[in-house]
Amino acid sequence: RLSCESCEREMTLMDNKILALTLEFLLIFTVFFLSFALVQFVTSPLQQVFLSAAIMPGSLFFIPHGIRVVATWLCGARAMVPLILAELFGTMVLWQPAVNFNAMVGSSIVGGLCVYCVFEVFRLAGINLYNDGEHRTLVNWKLLIIIASIASVLNSAGKNIFLGDIPSELSNLSIVTLFWVGDTLGVVLCLLLMIFIKRKIWV
Repeated sequence: RLSCESCEREMTLMDNKILALTLEFLLIFTVFFLSFALVQFVTSPLQQVFLSAAIMPGSLFFIPHGIRVVATWLCGARAMVPLILAELFGTMVLWQPAVNFNAMVGSSIVGGLCVYCVFEVFRLAGINLYNDGEHRTLVNWKLLIIIASIASVLNSAGKNIFLGDIPSELSNLSIVTLFWVGDTLGVVLCLLLMIFIKRKIWV
């Protein structure tokens, strides 16, 4: 009887863990996709009123990069799959660039891995900055922006490999720089929104 009760408890714990992982996956996927849609239908059209696509080919406030940073910081490797799939889905449904499917997949993988790679470099150097890591107390908004900036360079360079066939009047270095600006400002905006929401909840 004790054995049966132990098995039931283990199964209940397993079910709860699966449910928690599923909800986590859906939350990351949904938030990233919605932020992608926000950029596509709100911030980018507003931006083009003041800046032409030739001057700023990407979004000046790319909020999805902020979602990458926060999700990876909180969930670690578990964030990679929903981030990759959400970006791929958003690319196919919303952005629809003039590239083949393989290029979209490669670009999405780069986007889903770039922040994780930076966190892993810090971890391998002996500084575990994940939310459950031993050095999590070192993390603040300034450090997250630094991590996001490094990841943005990796992301822009990687995406340029897969999306390099998209016509542009700018050089590769200019594109990487402009995407870095958009990613970094997007992270700043995302963190400001988080701080605002946190203060409202605590108040």
